[in-house]
Amino acid sequence: DEAAGLLNQEMEGKEADNKKLVAKIQSLERQLQDTATMMEQSNARTKGKEGEVASLRRELEQLQSRHSSEVLKAGERASRDRSVIEQKDEELRVLEGRHRAERSEEREAEEQRRQETKRQMQQKADELDKAIAQRDADIRE
Repeated sequence: DEAAGLLNQEMEGKEADNKKLVAKIQSLERQLQDTATMMEQSNARTKGKEGEVASLRRELEQLQSRHSSEVLKAGERASRDRSVIEQKDEELRVLEGRHRAERSEEREAEEQRRQETKRQMQQKADELDKAIAQRDADIRE
C-alpha cells in the first residue's frame, strides 16, 4: 500500500509537470501563431509598397512616353519633363531602396523570431525528456 501510495504521488507529480509543459508548449504555439500573423501583416504592407512602386513606375513610363512625343513639338517643354522624369526616377530608386531595406529587416526579424521560438520549443522538449528520464530513474530506484 505504501509503495502504491508513493507511486500514485509520483504519477500525480508527473501529471502536474506534464500539464505545465503542455501549457508552455501551447504558449509557444501561440507565439508562433502571433509571428505568422505579423508575417501576414508584413506581407500586406509589402504589397502596398509594391503597389506604390508600380504606380510610380507607370507614372515614370507615362512621363517618358510623353517626353518622347513632346521633344518633336517643343524643346523647352521636353526639358521640363526631363527634370520631372529624373525627379520621379530618383524617387523610385529611393523608394525601391527603402523597400528592399525594410523587407530585408523584416525577413531578418521574422527569422530571428522563428529561431527563438524553435530554440524555446527545443529547450522545453529537452526539459521534458530530462524530467521523464529523471522520474523513470527515480521510479526504478
